[in-house]
Amino acid sequence: MQGLVKAFQPNSNEVQLGIKQMKIRLLTGLLTLLMPAMVMAGEYDLTVDRVKIDTGDFVKEGIGYNGASPGPVMRFKEGENVKINVTNNLDEMTSIHWHGLILPFDQDGVPGISFPGIKPGETFTYEFPIQQAGTYWFHSHSGFQEPDGAYGAIVIEPEGREPFRYDREYVVQLTDKHPHSGDRIMRNLKMMPDYYNREQQTVGEFFSDVSETV
Repeated sequence: MQGLVKAFQPNSNEVQLGIKQMKIRLLTGLLTLLMPAMVMAGEYDLTVDRVKIDTGDFVKEGIGYNGASPGPVMRFKEGENVKINVTNNLDEMTSIHWHGLILPFDQDGVPGISFPGIKPGETFTYEFPIQQAGTYWFHSHSGFQEPDGAYGAIVIEPEGREPFRYDREYVVQLTDKHPHSGDRIMRNLKMMPDYYNREQQTVGEFFSDVSETV
C-alpha cells in the first residue's frame, strides 16, 4: 500500500509545472474576456528630410517624409490610439498638421498656437485617439514646407466592416507641379499678384469684350 501511495504522489517539479500551466490558462482566459474592451494602439515613425522631387518634367529640391515626397500613406483604424514619433532632420523648425482629424487641441500641429513646433534635431511625439474613418491628409504647417513637398495621405479604416467590397485600393493625392520653391512663389506673388497668370488679356481684348457686352 505504501508503495502505491508513493507511486501516485507527484514530485515538486510536477507540482510547479502544474501550477504554471494553470496560471497560463487563467491569464489566457482573462485576456480573452478583456480583448473586446481593449483599444488597439499603433506606433509610427516619421522623419522630415530634404529630398529630390522628380516630376518627370523637372527635378527640384524639396522636403518630404521618410525620404520621399509625398510621404508614406498613414493607415489608422477607427477606435485605436496612435503614437507618431516625428524626427526633424531639417535645419529649420517643422511641424505636422493632421488635416481634418478630430483630436486634442495640443496635438493639432500648428506652431505658435497649439504647440511650439519641432526644433532641428528634435523628436516630437503626437498621441491622439482616432475618432473617425475616411481619407485625409497630413502636411507641414511651418513656413513654405507644404508646397515644397511636406505632405502625405491618411487612410482610416472604419471600426466595423465596410459597406462595400473592392478588389484593389488606390490612394490618389493631387498637388501642384511647379519648379519654383514655395518661398520663391510667395516672393513673386508679393511683387506682382498676377505673376503666374498665363492667360492675361491684352488691352485690345479687354475693349473687344466690353463692346460685345454693350
